[in-house]
Amino acid sequence: MFMRRILGGVVLLALVASGGAVSADTGHASPDSDHQRAQALVMDLAREAEDLVTDQQATAEQRVDRFREIFNRYFAVEAIAKWTLGRYWRAATEEERLQYRRLFEDRMVVAQVGRLDDYAGEQVQVVKAMTHDNGVVTVISDVVRPGGGQPVRVSWRVGQVNEQPLILDVVVNGSSMGQTLRAEFASTIRRRGGRVAGLIEALRETTEPLRSGTSLQ
Repeated sequence: MFMRRILGGVVLLALVASGGAVSADTGHASPDSDHQRAQALVMDLAREAEDLVTDQQATAEQRVDRFREIFNRYFAVEAIAKWTLGRYWRAATEEERLQYRRLFEDRMVVAQVGRLDDYAGEQVQVVKAMTHDNGVVTVISDVVRPGGGQPVRVSWRVGQVNEQPLILDVVVNGSSMGQTLRAEFASTIRRRGGRVAGLIEALRETTEPLRSGTSLQ
């Protein structure tokens, strides 16, 4: 399914629900305008992603570039990358942080581009939006699949980061993708000697063949 596997397997990071490092500063905006901005962000993302899916003329390289641009424009990438590394961020050297940040983005973007053709026809329908005490807006939506079937409930957590609304978290049918990704990274680090370098190695093993285009043909 489109949103679950592209934005689910890719980024959908739970920062707010787990008390993560990203805070939301709504400034002086009213709740209604917060709702409107958050819903518009989600729908704009859905439209751009669908345009990418249905563009059969784009090359593999162009798809990577466009999906990367979408990811960076709609998600709080810097804060998300830091949060998903968890307590290991403090232990990482500056060079390890730089390598991790680059490979994190590749993991979120490049590894999914080869799957784009599988996700045509899904539609995102906004159900409602709620503003929380911390200023974060949760946009609740249903992803409707072609041919019917039970819609998939997707909640998008949107907050203000540097005065810009960005997605902080996506929860699919009650499951936080961010928590899953954070746990996966921690498990990888533990298996590889308790070092951030072990996670970097694992991410490189996964993403570098894709960066070279071997899986994008």
